[in-house]
Amino acid sequence: GSTGLPKGVQVEHRNVVNLVQWGSLLCPVSQPGALFR
Repeated sequence: GSTGLPKGVQVEHRNVVNLVQWGSLLCPVSQPGALFR
């Protein structure tokens, strides 16, 4: 069942940036933004 409360996680911007940078090193993509399509 649903509690009616919003679900989500607060994440600091720098942590998101670090995650994206780590992911780009692990799996480089040829086109910028290709992961967000």
